[in-house]
Amino acid sequence: MKLITMPIHRFPIFSIKLILTILFLIINSISLSQIKDNLSVFYCLIDSSVARIVNSMPAGNNDISIKTNLIGTYSLFENRIISSFESHNKKIHLNDETTKLNVKYTVEEASTSYPEIFRDGLFGGLKIKRIVSLKGNSSILNNSTLFKTNSFSFTGIDTLDYDQINNIESQNLLFTHGEKPSEPIFSSLAEPLIAICTAATVIYLFFKVRSK
Repeated sequence: MKLITMPIHRFPIFSIKLILTILFLIINSISLSQIKDNLSVFYCLIDSSVARIVNSMPAGNNDISIKTNLIGTYSLFENRIISSFESHNKKIHLNDETTKLNVKYTVEEASTSYPEIFRDGLFGGLKIKRIVSLKGNSSILNNSTLFKTNSFSFTGIDTLDYDQINNIESQNLLFTHGEKPSEPIFSSLAEPLIAICTAATVIYLFFKVRSK
């Protein structure tokens, strides 16, 4: 059996460009899929708060009555709170005072902010720092007797592209929105100046070479 090979230098240039373009799109889509939207980050913080509550419960009680105190749009968190307790192998009852173990879960504040904007290198894109915060408290009653109270504060901090802000905020949930930082003045002026200087240098070198 004779194998037919094609020298690399004869491989069509347009094919190489096509392959590189496809690879770029795949890598870019993977990168975007890894970025959680703000609501998903809040859900992760709720999971952390529930884990702390579960760890402070008296041993041997898997039947739990949960009462949530969630004002306004924070009521969206209720299903996540319940599913998070269930993930710890707890059987959940809602507002059932006959249950031996009762948990009251309150969200005091949920907020999003973008406190910092910066450029990723001299010619890189704009990046922002994202801070998602969840504050609240819980109380545990065992046989109608106060067993444990706990205040919690969890924060998620990361960085992402500036132009992704609109994609990570939920339109009707204000706590997922933060004030967008203004682009730095120096940063916005730097690129045009660099472009002008580069063009001037190229023109200068072009005429200098021709004069020789």
